[in-house]
Parts: sequence; C-alpha cells; structure tokens
Amino acid sequence: MLVVYSIVGYNYPLLADSRYLITVCYFLYIVSSLMAIFFTDLKYGIIPFKIVFSSVILTFLWLIFLPPPDITFLNYLFSAIGVFVFFFFLFFITKGRGLGFGDVVYVFLMGLLLGFPKIIVGLYIAFLSGALISLVLVGLRRKKIHGGTIPFGPFLVSGTIISMLWGQMIVHWALQYLT
Repeated sequence: MLVVYSIVGYNYPLLADSRYLITVCYFLYIVSSLMAIFFTDLKYGIIPFKIVFSSVILTFLWLIFLPPPDITFLNYLFSAIGVFVFFFFLFFITKGRGLGFGDVVYVFLMGLLLGFPKIIVGLYIAFLSGALISLVLVGLRRKKIHGGTIPFGPFLVSGTIISMLWGQMIVHWALQYLT
C-alpha cells in the first residue's frame, strides 16, 4: 500500500477525487500483480501468463482512458514493442536457455507500465542487480555457472517497481551528469 501511495502521490498529485480513486485501484492491482509475478517466478521459475495478460489489458485501458499527463500513449506502446522485440531476439538467439519466454512476455507489460525513458532505468536495474546477485551466488557456490538457473523475473519486477517510484528522478539525475 505504501508503494501505491508513493507512486500515485508522486506522479499524480493533482487528480480529481474520482480519478484519484480509480488511479489508486489501478496501481493496487498492478503492484499486487507484480508481487505475484515476483514470488511465482522466484519459487517455481515461471511467470504466470494470465496475470501478465490481464495486467496488459488493464494497462491498455488505463493508458487510453486515464493517460498520464507527461507522456503519450504511443510512447508507452513503442516502449513495450521495442523491449519485447529485444527480449524475443535474446530468447531466439539463446534458444530459450538465456531467459524464458515468460520474461519476454513480461517485458511487454514492463514497457507499457514505464514508457520511455523509464524503461531504460528499469532494465538497467534489472540487468545490474541480476548480474550482481548471480555473481554472489556463484561465488558462494549456491549456483553453478553451467546448469544452474536463476529466475530473471524477480529482477525485472524489482526494476519495474523502482523505476515506477524513482525512474524520473534517476533519469533527471543521470542526464544532469551526462550533459
């Protein structure tokens, strides 16, 4: 609930009462779905398509009827398609050994939720944290380099939530130091 309050309070502070309630309900559903995806992939190694698809449909409706004030619908759609194509390409090249198809489907939702440039922040956090945790687990001999799989979904979900909360601040901070 605190995550939802932070997302809505920071990104949608000036909404009218009915829009505010709808926004809170939408983000409650999305954050609950992300938590279910996180723990299901962590425990069973799968990302439930039903949860992802229902979240994609709800997010499409959200973006059409109550769009965020800062970015257009096409930005979110192109972000989702672009990241989906990139992950599908990785899935195709590795023949499913590098990441699962659930990750490919999930990143479409991730792109719809974040849009550009926050999708870059979310993916950067996911890849960086996934690599660091994997190196630690290999170093502690909890996982092997060959044959030991680590689910990537929890890292994607973490990147999504962090980017939903602080993505715009991170982008602003990064651009400040890069220019």
